[in-house]
Amino acid sequence: MILEAIYEPVFKDSSHGFRLQRSCHTALKDIRDWTGTKWFIEFDLESFFDNIDHNTLMGLWERQSDDTRFLHVIRKRLKAGYGEDWRYHNT
Repeated sequence: MILEAIYEPVFKDSSHGFRLQRSCHTALKDIRDWTGTKWFIEFDLESFFDNIDHNTLMGLWERQSDDTRFLHVIRKRLKAGYGEDWRYHNT
């Protein structure tokens, strides 16, 4: 909710990915009458978020927010690791 409060006002209306009440379906509704292209390409950059420098990311968030408790939670989540196939993996 904190990230949403910070970034939602600056997102473009044409941005639909990972936003509240927005999806591929809302993007398609927005372009229903658009005739500017005949095809679209959707892609996913494999391991994109695995390769983001966490210090750079935190630096960007520190410029946006002075909420030290929030920033502490984000730092902890970045270091928490993840579970997959019932196994723990480091971040």
